[in-house]
Amino acid sequence: MARRRDKLVDETGGAAGKAAWAAFESFLAGGRARATRARRRVCVHAAGRHDHFRADDVAADLAQGPGRVSRGTVYRTLARLVEAGLLREIPAAGCARYETVAGRPPHEHLVCERCGRVIEAAHGDLAAAIERMCAVQRFRPRAHSLHITGACEQCAEKRR
Repeated sequence: MARRRDKLVDETGGAAGKAAWAAFESFLAGGRARATRARRRVCVHAAGRHDHFRADDVAADLAQGPGRVSRGTVYRTLARLVEAGLLREIPAAGCARYETVAGRPPHEHLVCERCGRVIEAAHGDLAAAIERMCAVQRFRPRAHSLHITGACEQCAEKRR
C-alpha cells in the first residue's frame, strides 16, 4: 500500500508534493485523522503551486477527471494544511488566499482591498528588525506574517 501511495505522489507532485504529503500524513496521524486519497490530492496539488491561490482555484482544478475532490473537502483540507504549518493563509478582499511555506524566503504581503491582488514584498531592514525584536525577548520564532492592506497602483489610479 505504501508503495502505491508513493507512486501516486510522485506522479502528481514530484519532490515537493512527496515531502508535503509525508509531513501532512504525520500531522494527520498525530491528530488521529485519516490520511485519505482526497486529502492527499489537495495536499500535493497545493504543494505544487507557486502563486497566491484561492480555495476555489484548487476546487476547480480537482473537480475534474477521476478521483474528483469535493469543494467541501478542499476547504477543510486547506484549513488543516494551515494548521499543520504547510500553508499560510493570507486574508484578501472577499476571500482568503493561500501560499506554500516550504522553501519560501521570509516576505510580507501587500493586499489590495479592492481587487484582492496580493503583492509579495521583502525588505532587509524589516527582517532585521523582526530578528532583533525576537532576540530582545529571547523568543524563538517559527514563522511570521505581516499583511498590509490598502489599494494597489491600478486600483488607486482608477479612483482618481
